[in-house]
Amino acid sequence: MTGTMGHNNPPARLAAELVRIDARKIDIKLLIDGEMHLLAWRRHAFHDEVLVNNVRQQESRGLGKRETLYGLVFGKSPEGEGGIRALFTVDPKQDYGSIDWGGNMRLSGVRLESGEGVLLSYGTLDPRSFKKPESFSEWIKKTMGIGY
Repeated sequence: MTGTMGHNNPPARLAAELVRIDARKIDIKLLIDGEMHLLAWRRHAFHDEVLVNNVRQQESRGLGKRETLYGLVFGKSPEGEGGIRALFTVDPKQDYGSIDWGGNMRLSGVRLESGEGVLLSYGTLDPRSFKKPESFSEWIKKTMGIGY
């Protein structure tokens, strides 16, 4: 066997950064061992798709509810061994608190995590959004959208 076994591979350095979040689009920049990749989620009329470097990885179809939890593997060998497993979660509800003057809104939440921990979390899928304010002034800051 020429490839190394998946559990013997050294851990890769993986970092993620949110580039764009919109009502029907999410773009995330991934750095895997110094190489840059683009993880994208797109919502179409009858299907959603997850793309890595503009290549479709996953798809969910339907009129109403669609899959919002996707399992991805980055850097696996052609034999299917190794790689970094990641869990990509999308909360596709519209965030009405993000309406701008043009009427545009964003999705409610995004989360990307690997076995080592959370790489990226935003909105309703960010653990900090569950934290209750300790005082009235913190509650006002959180409710009015003032950075805290």
